Amino acid sequence: MDLVSSAGRRGGTRGGRDQFDWEEVKNDKHRENYLGHSLNAPVGRWQEGKDLQWYAKDKGTSKEEIALKRKEELLAVKKREADMMNRALAGATATDAVKEAMRTELEGNDIDPGAEHNAQEVQDEDQARRKRKESEKKKKEKKKKKKKKKKRKERERQKHEEEGARKHGWSSSSDEDKQHQRRRRRRLDS
Repeated sequence: MDLVSSAGRRGGTRGGRDQFDWEEVKNDKHRENYLGHSLNAPVGRWQEGKDLQWYAKDKGTSKEEIALKRKEELLAVKKREADMMNRALAGATATDAVKEAMRTELEGNDIDPGAEHNAQEVQDEDQARRKRKESEKKKKEKKKKKKKKKKRKERERQKHEEEGARKHGWSSSSDEDKQHQRRRRRRLDS
């Protein structure tokens, strides 16, 4: 028996949808348990003749205004996506050429022929900025490695000195020696 194909052949409604009516909910003593009861099954004098869904309706805007609003929203989404992509790639925001292209698209004009040249310049600048960031990052990593190496050598030197002191029976536990070692560490760390 094929359960998948037989489920689509059944007629009728599932869940009792055909038996449900908001008019019956108005008279039900448990009407508060139904989601949407205050809008779809209003009861009371104050609700008679009132538009209970006034907040969800559009205030008589024309089709042109709606189309313009939609176009602006799409451009805003495109701009946000371009910003996010640029941040992900180079850490920069949308370029002036992209902003200019969006503005001309919003006005309905053709894109300026010089915009391609400007876009190429902006891409070159972005590439140069990325290279600078990469070189700065490499320099920082190099400094960190150098600093770690210096600290490691200092620890090895101190360990060697302590082993020598123990071997020869010198006492390095005096307060003056400890203070001297602290000062030396501070000088090396800075």
